[in-house]
Amino acid sequence: MMKLDSRVQFVWILQYMVRFTILVVLIAIADTTDVGSVRSWLGLSPFVFTAAAAFILVLYTITMPIMRYRRWAFDLLEDEFHVHRGVFTQVHTVAPVKRIQHLDVAQNVLEKMFGIAKLVIYTAGSRGADIVIPGLELEYAELVRDQLKNTDEEDAV
Repeated sequence: MMKLDSRVQFVWILQYMVRFTILVVLIAIADTTDVGSVRSWLGLSPFVFTAAAAFILVLYTITMPIMRYRRWAFDLLEDEFHVHRGVFTQVHTVAPVKRIQHLDVAQNVLEKMFGIAKLVIYTAGSRGADIVIPGLELEYAELVRDQLKNTDEEDAV
């Protein structure tokens, strides 16, 4: 089984930080405007809920990318592509190489900064991407794409 590049953890941490900063700002606004009178009913000072939410979200931002990284694995066999992933719900995906119709190697701004990419695999009979492998070194993602692309034409669907 192959693992993701460890730099993907930093990309995930930065993505979580952006999302959760917005969420903490919204909680702070609600906390100071007494939208929920629960704080005043409990006799708590302003920003108590904000501080609690920020603490929980910081813990989540640090631990979740590490757990996600440890749970990601994939393997390219002769006729199948296997993906194991998931922290709370574990998923094992198997895609027959014969059913692969389209392959992309994509990078967002953060992935480009860290020198990693994602491999997107589309298979027959599906509307969107069936498998997305994040956190691969760009050259390795292109190598896997080329390996999957170079299957026998007579085996293709």
